[in-house]
Amino acid sequence: MKNDKVALGLNIINDKVGLEKRFSLFGDYSYRVKLNELTFLRLGLKAGFTNYSNNLQAYQLYPDGLSDPLFQGEIDTKFMPNFGVGAFLYHQKYYVGFSIPKIVHNEFKDNFNNFSIQSELRHYFLIAGLVLDMGEAVKFKPTFLTKATVGAPVEFDFSMNFLLLERVWLGAMYRTGDSYGFIAQWIFDKNLRIGYAIDFSTSKLKYHNNGTHEIMVSYELRFLKEQFVSPRYF
Repeated sequence: MKNDKVALGLNIINDKVGLEKRFSLFGDYSYRVKLNELTFLRLGLKAGFTNYSNNLQAYQLYPDGLSDPLFQGEIDTKFMPNFGVGAFLYHQKYYVGFSIPKIVHNEFKDNFNNFSIQSELRHYFLIAGLVLDMGEAVKFKPTFLTKATVGAPVEFDFSMNFLLLERVWLGAMYRTGDSYGFIAQWIFDKNLRIGYAIDFSTSKLKYHNNGTHEIMVSYELRFLKEQFVSPRYF
């Protein structure tokens, strides 16, 4: 925003997996607090809602012809509000953040059979990263992310990235008990970035897939040029 202490964001997610449909709309607000000339703290709020539907009657049950009363209805939850909070401490060469994106615990309930899915659980995220100079042409950026929720093991993501000539990021990542992968990103100019990543499963899922490919394109529209800081490492 014109007042650089304030930042606004919007997240729109329309997801369909099998017969399960989920639409989410969330807005974000953050306020920047200046701690010193180089260090800042952003405090954030998130609020929005999720629509969820799952037509249980449309599933083909096994064995054929099986009648199950739990699959005779439809889960149709039109509006489930939620909100989250977060804090992000950053410097040009490091950052630390903590967030709880969804604080409210929501269940998707079927009006006919009282069938429920504990889908929106409370997750806790802790992130940190650091940029180290390794000469004029190379910088090294190690990062980690920790995710925790009730009823599941704590998950850790580690990554190591090298920035070459302020133009190309090359690196690798590892997620405990799940996967490892490789990352590349090309910085074409101050606005345009294109990235590619591939990861391979280390769990039993590795027998059912050949890895996941991701392509990222980022283009920043800058209306206030004086706010641009170069280079950006995160």
